[in-house]
Parts: sequence; C-alpha cells; structure tokens
Amino acid sequence: MYHSHPNQHTEAELKLIRDMRRRNPQLVWHPLGAKQKKEYILDLQGRKIYDPKKRQYKCKAIPATDWNEQTKAEEWRAVWAQLCNRALEQYGHNQRIGHRSYERQGIDQIPTVHLGVAASAMEKCGIRTQRGDLNREIERD
Repeated sequence: MYHSHPNQHTEAELKLIRDMRRRNPQLVWHPLGAKQKKEYILDLQGRKIYDPKKRQYKCKAIPATDWNEQTKAEEWRAVWAQLCNRALEQYGHNQRIGHRSYERQGIDQIPTVHLGVAASAMEKCGIRTQRGDLNREIERD
C-alpha cells in the first residue's frame, strides 16, 4: 500500500499472478493440465490444412480454463476486496478498499500511472522521471 498524498485517497495495488495449468485438489498439476489445447483448422473435406511457410498444419489454441477471461479478474478483485475489508474490520481499521475503478465508484479523479521498478528507484534517489512528473501533475489537479 502506498500513499500518493496525505489528503487524497490511499491507493493499494495487487498483482495477481497465476499459472494457467489446472491442478488437482492436492495442488498437483493435473495430468492433462495443459494451458491450452491445439485444434487443427480443417478444409471443407475435413482434412488438416498444411501451411508451407510455417511447415506445419494450421491450428488455433483453445484455452483449457477460463482463468484468463476479464470476467474472472473482476471476480477475483471483488473477492480480494471482501477478504481485505474483513481483515481491516477484524483489526479495528476504518479504511475499506474496493475493486472498482474511480469512474465506476463515481469519483471524479484521474488515476496516477504505474511508475515501475526503474522509475520508482530513480524517484526514491531524487531523480525526476517523466512518469513521476506526470503523477505529480495529476496530484496537483
């Protein structure tokens, strides 16, 4: 959690990294736990179409799970917000977090841009960066 300005909203950031392979209940990769499966593209007679440039049959990737869909990210953000808010309440904090954007919350505020590792390190050393300057301009307005 980081504070952009003491009088403004506190912004928290969560990076959710998940492997795309299915796992069984013991958290071991499923034997058929591929991220995706290959489906060959067929001609009108039902035969695989060969691509001489790539020297392979034409195919398309079919995801094995729905984890990469935008709707899943929304569900995970909502659950994360509920868990955080439950913990904040349990430990007597009045702050709450939400998973929705400023716009969806009805807050008329431009979000700051992500600095990244390099720009953040430079800013901490007192070196101004373009992204840091942009965030300072957003915070002034």
